[in-house]
Amino acid sequence: MITYDGVDLGELMFIRDVQRPIMPSQSLETVNIEGRHGVLFMFKKHEAITLPVQVVVAEDSVELLNTRRREIAAALHKHEPKRLIFHDEPDKYIEGILVGESPLPTLATHGEATFNFFCPEPFWYAVEDDEFEFEQVGTNDFVRKGTVESEPIIEITGEMAHGQLDIDLNGNVMSFLGRLEYGETLVIDSKWMTAYILDAQQERKSVINDLSTLEFLLTRPGLNNFSVTSASADINSIKVICRSRWL
Repeated sequence: MITYDGVDLGELMFIRDVQRPIMPSQSLETVNIEGRHGVLFMFKKHEAITLPVQVVVAEDSVELLNTRRREIAAALHKHEPKRLIFHDEPDKYIEGILVGESPLPTLATHGEATFNFFCPEPFWYAVEDDEFEFEQVGTNDFVRKGTVESEPIIEITGEMAHGQLDIDLNGNVMSFLGRLEYGETLVIDSKWMTAYILDAQQERKSVINDLSTLEFLLTRPGLNNFSVTSASADINSIKVICRSRWL
């Protein structure tokens, strides 16, 4: 069974088979150097994946079958990837959108089809994410679920007129060198590689130029060593939204 963007597809058709790869396709970035044997390895990238879903649609009449076809089309028609949740793993989701044609060859009142869901990100995310809140600076380690590194959101609320705020996550440090007014929240979003301040009216102001580095911080499965330190900031709260994920 599958839920897509909040709709249980099992109520519209019979899900016969779902193909899920063990891992997404891997692509390697390499550089060929003249006079050197082999190549120089740079990095590995996980490619997007496509999940084929085989379904059967059966009704008591051709008229009802055509009606059901329209209902299925309405449930699958999206303008951007939406959450796919497979009921044998109800704690995880992947974002997908229908791609290609989906013919429904029919014999009287019975039809079979394959829907191909294109998933631009090959990761499965936690339906209930790991979120951690702390009320003091210093070391605040935490443990998250999942099997691969993830791109967190870090929110820090407080006040800093001048100086430096250091965020250390697993030995990687990012410093904020800007100004934080009373009641404002510094938000660092590793997925979108951005940083901004939210004021009391929830309006954003970019502070990307106030960061010491553009190497954004990552969480890892299991134990994460995390600390926030500053000699000049008055911190009220710290929050980490992990975006925990699996391959």
